[in-house]
Amino acid sequence: MASSGARVLDNGLEALPAHFDETLGYPLAFWKSQHHGAVVFLTFGPQSETVKSPHIWHMNYERVNETWEQPHPGSAVGQELLGDGPTVESKIESILGGRPLVTTSTATADSPAVTLTGWHSMKVRAMTFVQPSGSQPFTANGHYGAWVIGSDSAEPWRIEARDDMGHLIGSIDKDSWMR
Repeated sequence: MASSGARVLDNGLEALPAHFDETLGYPLAFWKSQHHGAVVFLTFGPQSETVKSPHIWHMNYERVNETWEQPHPGSAVGQELLGDGPTVESKIESILGGRPLVTTSTATADSPAVTLTGWHSMKVRAMTFVQPSGSQPFTANGHYGAWVIGSDSAEPWRIEARDDMGHLIGSIDKDSWMR
């Protein structure tokens, strides 16, 4: 997964295949700045010998000599994709719970100072990461509504989601994301 994440940071997301090989990881969303990057992957882990459950993996990267490298081997963070239904889509809809935007994890241990991952509904067309020092627009173009964003600053943050007309339809911030 580390090398496919580096390719995504250099070249962007590829289309997902029609059928998944459960031994591979598939990039769903990415973010990069001049010196840091992050990629969210979909993988399938064994729930039993016959049933595979989807997992989300998040890997941070640093730019070193014009290449993307993981700052610490094994620095990926994984979690089972929980929710109702047999498909990835139904599990994500369950996680969203009718909301336009959710944050599923926030990491501050590695560089950059903060990395956030989450999901957005299909109504979301644009997102903005806002901190006191400025704002950073990012597109809502991850597969299945996955997103990731980061910042070199640990300042308070807010993420705003807008529809195709530019109307604010949801937001989350540093103090409310786990509620």
